[in-house]
Amino acid sequence: MSFSKTIVFLLVICTCFIGHDAWDRIATWGFRSIFLYANQTEVWKLTFKVNHQDTALQAMNVVSDWIPKYWKTKDAYLNKNNKLSNQTYAEQQAWEFLQQRDAMRKFLRFMFRSTIDTKYFTEDQAIRMRDIWWKSDRDAQSNFTRGRPLFKNRTMTEFAKTHKDFGTKFEKLTDDYYYYHYSSAEKLNWTLVAEY
Repeated sequence: MSFSKTIVFLLVICTCFIGHDAWDRIATWGFRSIFLYANQTEVWKLTFKVNHQDTALQAMNVVSDWIPKYWKTKDAYLNKNNKLSNQTYAEQQAWEFLQQRDAMRKFLRFMFRSTIDTKYFTEDQAIRMRDIWWKSDRDAQSNFTRGRPLFKNRTMTEFAKTHKDFGTKFEKLTDDYYYYHYSSAEKLNWTLVAEY
């Protein structure tokens, strides 16, 4: 392994051990599923840069700057039956993916604050809930409709002795979030569509 690759590898490992704040990072497969025709190393670098931005808009600017040069390799065979072979469509899907991630962070922040403010959870329990969320998100590959029931089941199991009604509480808070934050909540259910 070259010196530069060793440094990059060590940076990635260090980033993984920062703590719960690193859980909400986008995994490389998120962009790999959108940029099918790009060099995987370049997609990894893009993911790393995007994860170090503070807002979805800053992240999208990084993606927009990256796309003209790297969205496909020179020798890529573009499958015309796949919408992602269109550069504009791939960029649009990347933007929607970043908006969905931003909406997910807002949803979790709402859940976190609501459970603490109502004294349903202590702060330590809310932190544990947040960690379960991001683990479920990774296991569901950022698919909210798959990750939400996974999170609910894992959290109900985790707090079965102390919070038997978590499932009901979670559904109530989810309904509240959709009611009070609809413009953000509607972005949660985004899924990537590639085939025509």
